Amino acid sequence: MLKKLLSVICGWGLMLSVAQAQEVTQVRTMVYYLNPGYNSFITKKIGRMSKEALTENFPTNIERGALEFEVINTSLPENKYFMKHYKVGVGEHRIILSKLYNFKEVDVLNLDKVWPLSKDEAAFKEYIVDQVKDFVPKSIPKDKIAAKSAAKQYKF
Repeated sequence: MLKKLLSVICGWGLMLSVAQAQEVTQVRTMVYYLNPGYNSFITKKIGRMSKEALTENFPTNIERGALEFEVINTSLPENKYFMKHYKVGVGEHRIILSKLYNFKEVDVLNLDKVWPLSKDEAAFKEYIVDQVKDFVPKSIPKDKIAAKSAAKQYKF
């Protein structure tokens, strides 16, 4: 009898967790640094400046998992789809902002001033911070998400 009672209690707890999880929408911004794979000073500098700009200005977002930074070497065969998906040419350095809602990409911003600004650290960081501030979601209306999610079905 006790075992049955415990399983019912645990079962209800699980059902509540599932119901709560369905109400929670996961919104995340991915910041990708797409680089051509050269192990050069400038490639390392752009990666370092990008990471510093994000960690210095968005620590709460990073801590909550709402903002993530990832360096992608586009010269590797397994990463070629990033070039095609984000329309990045061979040898280009790009920062891509990708807004995900429940693990589906709903918005993208291609920061194309990365290379020209890479020579001026202050201007580069300001550019990254300004673009991310405008892009990071405060909240996303469900009707907008449904329309964009239906329109964009990416295969990776």
